[in-house]
Amino acid sequence: MPYYRITEGYKLVDFNNINNINKIRIQNAFSEHIKDYGDVETISLREYADLENGTSITLDQIETGDIPVIAGGRTPAYYIDEANRDGDVITISKSGAYAGYVSYHSEPIFSSDSFTIKAKKNSPYTTRQLYYLLKNKQDTIYNYSAGSVQKHIYISDMENFRIPRSTEASLNLLSVLKNEYEQKLKNELELQKQRNIKREFISNFVKNQKVSIETLGSLEEKKIIKISGGKRIPKELDYSPFETTHYYPTVGDFEDGGINLEKSKFIDDKTFEVIKRYELKESDVYISAAGTIGKVGVLPTVPEGYTVSLTENAHKVTANELLHRDYIAQILTADSIQQQLNHSATRTGTPKLSISSLKNIQIPFVDADMQKEFLEHIHTIDETINQLKNSL
Repeated sequence: MPYYRITEGYKLVDFNNINNINKIRIQNAFSEHIKDYGDVETISLREYADLENGTSITLDQIETGDIPVIAGGRTPAYYIDEANRDGDVITISKSGAYAGYVSYHSEPIFSSDSFTIKAKKNSPYTTRQLYYLLKNKQDTIYNYSAGSVQKHIYISDMENFRIPRSTEASLNLLSVLKNEYEQKLKNELELQKQRNIKREFISNFVKNQKVSIETLGSLEEKKIIKISGGKRIPKELDYSPFETTHYYPTVGDFEDGGINLEKSKFIDDKTFEVIKRYELKESDVYISAAGTIGKVGVLPTVPEGYTVSLTENAHKVTANELLHRDYIAQILTADSIQQQLNHSATRTGTPKLSISSLKNIQIPFVDADMQKEFLEHIHTIDETINQLKNSL
């Protein structure tokens, strides 16, 4: 059972009665048998905290700004100009590969495909203390997510999540957890700050390059880049049910300028042979083009002999020696260019960005020396970011 360790469960629950809330019923039924906190008495999270769903957001509502949108991943989906939550709040991602991811935010955010947790006014715990208690159960919370195609976790899953009742014993436990998680939280907040510094540097760089602006289409006509799309798995084929040497990640796996291959699906040799022209190579920059528009990144390091194929929900820009791959990947994350990408997508149904619309996107085309100087500055910031990520 992937929730809490309980004793003599077979005596109290009919395990043949399977339904969507069985995990909550089991947890409630055995509240006195929970062993994870030793002898510390537990209580439902909703007794000490207010839980609130995020707000869905459409492309028509998006105006680029400084407020991070917290959705289904571990990093902000994008940035907009308004918040729907003040700082000092916990978010839990609701869907995708990281459904259940617990994060704390000291500054205002916009919660979309996530829900938030904040200590009640009369709660004996602060919101930050609740974060320590929940972060300590991160793996358990991940196990609350369910779904065969895409995992989901709901407020109802967490309202009854057991946390220690406020007692002298629980305060001793919190003291231990604070020692364990306080520095990690400080590093996570500093990571958020460094990402903002990087984003502002890129956006200001683009804003100052008013003379050297070119569309991606014109750069392709000059044979400086090549633009192409990804490929859907043919109807007669399917994902591989087991791990192979051919990754086939979804847009949900696009993360933090790379691809999280730990959660990626696979295709077999036969399927890869059919779509091998759509393999993502080292010289490529991907751009998500359906659902979440404008996720940008490059091929991560993969084992020798492994391949990564590009989903039909993304396009790619292939660089050459005149325009560095990493320059393209970084420039496309600028606020003004992200705004172009979002405004170029269709507004009906699932947002989609066509290749023809992508070709109209304008970017600064600067010489090799300026690209090098730009990337050196980015590299310095990325070193700090990577150190902080490794500490979490």
